[in-house]
Amino acid sequence: NVHGQYLSYGVLNVFNADGDGGHDFENGWDWARMPGATAVHYPIAEVDGRPHARQFNSKTFVGGVELNNQFGLFAMDFEDAPFPNQPHSPLSAKKSWFFFGDRVVALGSGITRSADACDVESTLFQTKLEDGSATTKGDWLTDAVGNGYYVPEGQNLMVTNGVQKSRGHGDEMATAGEYVTAVINHGVSPQGALYEYVVCPGAESKGNVADSYNVIQQNDAAHIVEDLRSGTIAAALFSGFKTTG
Repeated sequence: NVHGQYLSYGVLNVFNADGDGGHDFENGWDWARMPGATAVHYPIAEVDGRPHARQFNSKTFVGGVELNNQFGLFAMDFEDAPFPNQPHSPLSAKKSWFFFGDRVVALGSGITRSADACDVESTLFQTKLEDGSATTKGDWLTDAVGNGYYVPEGQNLMVTNGVQKSRGHGDEMATAGEYVTAVINHGVSPQGALYEYVVCPGAESKGNVADSYNVIQQNDAAHIVEDLRSGTIAAALFSGFKTTG
């Protein structure tokens, strides 16, 4: 996949009960808006031409844990790799996902990059519009395959709906398709930007999701969240901690 440079940037694919994630990689897929990823939104012409080899994150903090097959946590300390067609101004971020039953709390902090012509974005979803539809009502969104997203106010949320033009994964032809996409826009030169949202697979309404969790800490040192329904606390400690034993 010559356009797949963002596949390791914190992608979170969400599928409905029928196994449909709303993806159609060969028809208008925006390769710079992978769901879950925090990345620079380059136009397709500037995502082209990377070397056919893997590019690796320069950071080593990454991993996950689970508890009782009901709770989980995945986190990564991220810095992107240089690509030949783009000016290298490293993008860095701390990213985490807290899995609490039927909800996934997604946090980002320390999102930093020096100025460039293209915006840095964190993508919530990109789903193809076929038989499904998507809705936006205040701080609650649904994608085209029936998943819900709670986005606390105060973030630069952008939702687009329409035809996208792209190229196939081998860059062999121009493609197009109709999609709905939601991103949190951090601007061209974010300095320590944050994001917070909750993924609710299969949820038709917001319910009390906004009151179901508490973000205790969200900075470069740690992401710590409490699930208020179960009393479970999960923490990703990026720095400033010691191990014993």
